[in-house]
Amino acid sequence: MLDKHTAGTSENLEGKVQDQQTRGPAASATSTMARPCAFLMALVLMSYWSTCSLGCDLPQTHNLRNKGALTLLAQMRRLSPLSCLKDRKDFAFPLEKVDAQQIQEAQAIPVLQELTQQVLILFSSKDSSAAWETTLLDTFCTGLHQQLKDLQACLMQQVAVQEPPLTQEDSLDAVRKYFHKISVYLIEKKHSPCAWEVVRAEVWRALSSSAKLLSRLSEEKEPCAFLMARLLMSYWSTCSLGCDLPQTHNLRNKGALTLLAQMRRLSPLSCLKDGKDFAFPLEKVDAQQIQKTQVIPVLQELTQQVLVLFSSKDSSAAWETTLLDTFCTGLHQQLKDLQTCLMQQVGVQEPPLTQEVSLMAVWKYFHRITVYLREKKHSPCAWEVVRAEVWRALSSSAKLLSRLSEEK
Repeated sequence: MLDKHTAGTSENLEGKVQDQQTRGPAASATSTMARPCAFLMALVLMSYWSTCSLGCDLPQTHNLRNKGALTLLAQMRRLSPLSCLKDRKDFAFPLEKVDAQQIQEAQAIPVLQELTQQVLILFSSKDSSAAWETTLLDTFCTGLHQQLKDLQACLMQQVAVQEPPLTQEDSLDAVRKYFHKISVYLIEKKHSPCAWEVVRAEVWRALSSSAKLLSRLSEEKEPCAFLMARLLMSYWSTCSLGCDLPQTHNLRNKGALTLLAQMRRLSPLSCLKDGKDFAFPLEKVDAQQIQKTQVIPVLQELTQQVLVLFSSKDSSAAWETTLLDTFCTGLHQQLKDLQTCLMQQVGVQEPPLTQEVSLMAVWKYFHRITVYLREKKHSPCAWEVVRAEVWRALSSSAKLLSRLSEEK
């Protein structure tokens, strides 16, 4: 419950955030120092690329884009696989047991092209658009379009002008039949949420298996790739190129906290009778028991839920328009930062169960807030309680991320 001590502490904390804004330029200066470093990295990579990578180096480019696709597919999950066990089905992915020693890269590329095309058709369908979060789905499909362009360009460089071998035609037909089974399954299940979750997980495994196959095919080209990797690692420690999420996220989060403090219309002391403990799930998380790559998707879910809450029609009637619009615009930018960082840092693997539990806990937390607002008929005091609660939630998440980054 919200008492006088809690309310007073909240007011003091919110006031301090605005004083801390004076530290912003120093942080920005630190951030801009990374730009010359990035430019140097680009020049070094270009100079080595011209001598090291002759022609189309598909395994590298394709696997990088594939990693992004796998990350997005993992984020698109809306249900736990455990809740859909009764809907599971073995679609018998045809490339899962292919021996890399019995197939050439030139034969594999058309098959990968067919696979990517079929995935794009599946997730571009009308039924798919109703099943997934729009931004994630659009980003995923855009990435597939780019993969198709890469495969086509590589195919034109590497594949000789000749009729495809019979084994390749058989593989293409097997991929088409595989996706036909998936389409029939979705129709039989009436495109239910669990059916889409089963298909999402299946496509994740298919893309992951194809990436592993292509990696095995490219092992003979490893000296060049190994040289590039060592080059990147040698510059990485001194240059620190990549996603510096704790800095960028905390700077934007500080701005969000300042705006939330300015949006206050009532004193928390006048709304003590409406106080409620929503039990923010990240408040007592031990930074030593969680990895940064696990917490970023949770922060993304948190930011998304805050944006949904304050973008609602009921919210627009509760706050000053300019402050609210600026606040929501900042949240949009935070989501972009988190998405970019996640695609750089998250490995090619399904998220652990602990992360899924955390995501569900965040969702339930905001569900409690939504129910509370509805019960209070979105009264001014109810919105003040929620504003203060979201302020504490964003502040706690920023502190958690700062602790996670201290080792760096």
